[in-house]
Amino acid sequence: MSEKLFSAFQHLRIKFSFFLMPVYFLALSAAGEFDFTTALLCFIILHFLIYPASNGYNSLMDQDEGSIGGLENPPEAPRVLYPITMIMDGLGILLAYLVFPAAALLLLAYILASRLYSWRAVRIKKYPIIGFLWVIVFQGALTYWFCMSLFQEELNIFSQAGNQHFLAMILASVMIASTYPLTQVYQHEQDRKDGIFTISMLLGIKNTFRFSGLMILVFTLFLAGYLITFGRWFDIFIFLILNIPASWHFYNWNKKVKSNPDNANYKNTMRMSLLGAGGANLFFIYLTLINII
Repeated sequence: MSEKLFSAFQHLRIKFSFFLMPVYFLALSAAGEFDFTTALLCFIILHFLIYPASNGYNSLMDQDEGSIGGLENPPEAPRVLYPITMIMDGLGILLAYLVFPAAALLLLAYILASRLYSWRAVRIKKYPIIGFLWVIVFQGALTYWFCMSLFQEELNIFSQAGNQHFLAMILASVMIASTYPLTQVYQHEQDRKDGIFTISMLLGIKNTFRFSGLMILVFTLFLAGYLITFGRWFDIFIFLILNIPASWHFYNWNKKVKSNPDNANYKNTMRMSLLGAGGANLFFIYLTLINII
């Protein structure tokens, strides 16, 4: 039993939450004044409960034998993952409800969307375009909305700051769109065997890089517009500097893949995810500190 519990813990892939943190820190940077306890609770709910539960449920549905995000050599996903993920989701909803009941509804919507994405009976992930849009909306815009509603204890966040939150929700989704296809480039064969047809498979490996490069450019331009709207145009240079490592890796990785598609592998993908999320996290933490100092 202890071995199954350890395998279950591995499949929660808690460290993978790091790659999704930029949406949380984007929301925190736009919150202005916020209660530290609530912000910490929101962080715990997402990154130690909801995201890991989603990872665990996805592993249970997929039963992958090859590398998956955050786990290069995954063990067999044990059935005990199901009650564990249910408990984690329930605890996350309860904690959100205790702060602001309406925010718990947004969190429930995220959980249901995550389940429908993986659940064998529906399997949104097997449809390339719908699956792509599904992920960027729920991991981007809706997650931002949940964070902000919890910070401000207000569901209608759009009435408080003009169009700032609406713009930030779009920014969150574009940010997810710029990285999500790249996380699929090394899984084409594995996904094909499982009957899944991802956006990366639809595009092909080389076009996945072109598409993600375009989305990175769109995100950068949209971020510049977002910052200019609020008089922080000069911060775009901070963003560019912090993302030099990610940009350099993307450039070199793309060159290697063009000469040998085998370079579209797990290690390069995780390095890209780590550098990209690291730069974005640092930038939005910087914006948060600027706003509260």
